[in-house]
Amino acid sequence: MIRHILIVLLAIACVFAQIKEHKINGDTQNFSEITSIYTDTWYSGYLEINSKTQMHYWFFPYENTDGSSTTQPLLVVLNQGPGCSSIGMNSIYGIGPFVYNKDSTKFEVNDYNWNLNANLLFIDAPGIGYSFSDDQKYTDSIMIQYYYDALQIFLQNYKSLQDTKVYFHGVGYAGLLVPRISLLIYNTNKSTSTTDLPIDIAGFIVGNPVTVKSEIPAVNYKFPFNKYAYLRDQGFLNWDMFDAFTAACGYDSTDFSNAGKEKCQKQIDKIEYMLVGLNLQDIMQDCENYVDEEGDYPKYSCYAQYSAEEFFNKESTKKALHVNEKFKGTYEVCTKLNYDIPSAIMFAYEELVQTGMRMWIYTGDQDAEVSFYGTLDWIEDLREDQGLADLVPYQSWFYQDVLESGQEAFVQNGGSYWKFDGMSFIRFKGCGQNAARCNVIGAQLMFKNFILGEDMPVDPFNL
Repeated sequence: MIRHILIVLLAIACVFAQIKEHKINGDTQNFSEITSIYTDTWYSGYLEINSKTQMHYWFFPYENTDGSSTTQPLLVVLNQGPGCSSIGMNSIYGIGPFVYNKDSTKFEVNDYNWNLNANLLFIDAPGIGYSFSDDQKYTDSIMIQYYYDALQIFLQNYKSLQDTKVYFHGVGYAGLLVPRISLLIYNTNKSTSTTDLPIDIAGFIVGNPVTVKSEIPAVNYKFPFNKYAYLRDQGFLNWDMFDAFTAACGYDSTDFSNAGKEKCQKQIDKIEYMLVGLNLQDIMQDCENYVDEEGDYPKYSCYAQYSAEEFFNKESTKKALHVNEKFKGTYEVCTKLNYDIPSAIMFAYEELVQTGMRMWIYTGDQDAEVSFYGTLDWIEDLREDQGLADLVPYQSWFYQDVLESGQEAFVQNGGSYWKFDGMSFIRFKGCGQNAARCNVIGAQLMFKNFILGEDMPVDPFNL
């Protein structure tokens, strides 16, 4: 009996040794870029998966306005890319309590951050941001297991969150990761043989999610039908060019029979040449990137993130964030990983819609890389194949602009809303892939309603 207790205590001690965190607040020295404008307590740390693999994270606890803790849910934010930082993109360029202003090159408070409705946990997978590993090659399955292990370690140490509901969020490539880790947790919870800590997985919310074959980065250049159809309707291609492309590539609605063949590639090359300098993640915005030293254009996207990279590479920043001394590389917002790209993941959605999880899909309608054309296609196919009933018909949603004190708030049309049994779809009018930064008021409203399980407002006279 005593031996058994000792083994259990040793196991618990090992778990607690796997997390290294540091509190950051207004008293943190040499970190005035952030602490001068944001004084609430938050945490920067590492989740030690094994002796050679450590995952860097930021954690923002939810607090009531009176400072007391609550049982608000935990939102876990995964990386994009597949090599783009959750911290360097989702947090400081989107939904975090403070965001980076690329024009002033300074941080500013985000009045519409998602920490207002949930505890926020941003985790970077190995090889991304300040995270590191000896692994030289990655797959989605490997990354998902890393995230699962990291969340287990985190919750073992944050006992107050062990019984709270857990949601996932991600944008772009995270659309391949979020449904799979949600399904993994759901199935693990049902297992009678697991000794893992149960995780109260309640659902997820994903933006412009890579889902089907034509949206996967390594496949898209061979099967860019939705991208080209969208750009055709926006005037970047005419019908003659589009028809020549589909004819040469043997399009049959599910694949290109001539993909990779010379006549097909010739048409794709002709179109891609026309798209040089176009911000495919937000076609109405200029491309703010540059040709890198190898002559590649753009480096990884058209968003100007290099000033933020300079901030993350400062020694004072690393010291304030307590970056592990084993991290020897240069911080990059997006890293070119040695990564095996998978097939599509509709199988996960087919299982998940039967679980009762809350699943919200949102999309900025100016994104050509993962256009709402393709997103609506697979959503409609899923609804029809699974026989899912409409609950709220496809229609507009609305929000109120926040204006200067004393001015009347105007009602704005935010885009489209559609809800059926098992899923909700939200289109953001006039936004690209980073809809949460493009329309901060509408995005924060969406997240609040997601957490509360409420519909988007569809009556412009009752907001």
